[in-house]
Amino acid sequence: MKCSCLEVNSPIDKLVPFLSSKEIKRIENLSDKSIARQKAHSYYLIKKMLKEKNPKNINICYRKSGRPYIKNKNMDISISQKSEKIFVGIVKRHYKIGADIEKIDKKLNAKVFMKYAFSEIENEFLKGFCDANSLSFVQGVILFWSI
Repeated sequence: MKCSCLEVNSPIDKLVPFLSSKEIKRIENLSDKSIARQKAHSYYLIKKMLKEKNPKNINICYRKSGRPYIKNKNMDISISQKSEKIFVGIVKRHYKIGADIEKIDKKLNAKVFMKYAFSEIENEFLKGFCDANSLSFVQGVILFWSI
C-alpha cells in the first residue's frame, strides 16, 4: 500500500508535462478552476507515487460510478481532495482502498456526520464501542474516521 498527501500549490501549467492528453482535456473542461487545480495535482501525485519513467504512460480513468482507476495496472486507487490538500491511496487490485480528507473541528455534528458516513450496522458497532470504552460519540467518530 502507498499513501501520500500533497498541498495544492503549483500552477497547472507546471504539472502538464506529467499529464496525458485525456487528463489535460478533462481538466480543461472543468469550469471550477480550483477543482481543476486539485485534479491536476491528484494526477501528478499518483504518477509521482508510481515512479514511472514516463508519467504520461500512466492513464487515470474513471468507472461509470466515478471511481478512479489506473488503466492497465493491477491497482486500486482512492483520491480525496479538500481545499488545498490532496490525499491518494494506492493498493494492489485484489484489495480496495477508500480515503477521505475532512477538516474535523469542535463544531462537528457527529450524529449528522454518522448518518451519511457509516452504515446502520457500523453506527450500532460504534455506539457499543464508545459505551464499552467510556468515549463520547464525537470521540468515537473521530477515532474511527481517522483510522
